[in-house]
Amino acid sequence: MMRRVKELRYSNENGVRGAAATSAATGGRGDAPPSQAPVGSDRRSLRAAAMRMAEERLREEDLSPTVIAQELNVSVRTLHRSFTGTGESIMGYVRRRRLEQAREALLSGHGEVSVSEVAQRWHFADSSHFIRAFRVHFGITPARVLHLNG
Repeated sequence: MMRRVKELRYSNENGVRGAAATSAATGGRGDAPPSQAPVGSDRRSLRAAAMRMAEERLREEDLSPTVIAQELNVSVRTLHRSFTGTGESIMGYVRRRRLEQAREALLSGHGEVSVSEVAQRWHFADSSHFIRAFRVHFGITPARVLHLNG
């Protein structure tokens, strides 16, 4: 059986390119062993690639460090290491971006969406979890955003 290989590319600020090959036959989850831990600008390149991938998949419920690491053909540990010193983990980044997207949905919904619908759309465990996370991040509740916008 012939397998197609999709290559995900990332490059550092010096233009040095790295590639992570993934197999289309395995649903984008490569069989190759994880690469060595990147250092310096390679870590930044890997982090940027992971953030781009996360951004493209924010709406997917099963988005996780494991899925991202497999797509980039690195170990989960290497993926986590690429975020060391940034003050934010890969899932912290995903959570923040989902909160920002949820806020945009609340602001542009003109009262046509509920807090529960937005929480579900952006894959928060439940409305109360979403409300707490939203309030911590923005200093205001989602209901207040709806009220101010409506």
